[in-house]
Amino acid sequence: NGQFASPATALHVPDLNYLWGINRVVTCQGPVLWINANAGGDVRELLITAGSLHRHSSGSNADRFAKLRVEALVLSKGLPPLNQSVLKGGPDVPNRILAEGGIRLGSPGSVATCKHSATLGQLAVVRNGVCSFRDFGITMSVLLDAKVHVQQDVVLAFWLRG
Repeated sequence: NGQFASPATALHVPDLNYLWGINRVVTCQGPVLWINANAGGDVRELLITAGSLHRHSSGSNADRFAKLRVEALVLSKGLPPLNQSVLKGGPDVPNRILAEGGIRLGSPGSVATCKHSATLGQLAVVRNGVCSFRDFGITMSVLLDAKVHVQQDVVLAFWLRG
C-alpha cells in the first residue's frame, strides 16, 4: 500500500520539540502520507511546510510538477469539528480520528510568490517563478507553509492535487 499510507501505518513522531522532516515518493497505492505526532500536552505551534521537487534541482523533467499543490488535514482534540464537506476530495478518515476535530490546509492557486509562506521567512525565495527553499542542497518548491496551534497529540494527512 505504500509507506506511511494509512492511519494504521502512519509515521510516528515521538516529540514535537524537534524539527522533523520526511521525503516520500507518492504512488497510486499510497497517495496519502499519514503522520502521528505527540504534542506532550502543551500548546504547540505546529509548523507545517510541504512541497515537491523544483526544476532548479531536477531539470526540465520536474516541469510536470508545476501544477501540483498539497492538501493537508490536521486532526487533534481542541480543533474545530470537521464536517464531510471539508473532507471532499480528501482521504478517508476513520471516524475515531475525525471525531477529534481538525482543519484542512491547502496550497494557494499560485506559488509564483512566497506570500503564502508562514514559517520559512527569508529562507523562502522565488526561483524560476516558483516559491522555493533549499534543504540539504536540494531546491524544493514551497507548496504549503502554515502554522497551527495544537494542544493534544495530532494526526496529519498530506496528499497532492493537480
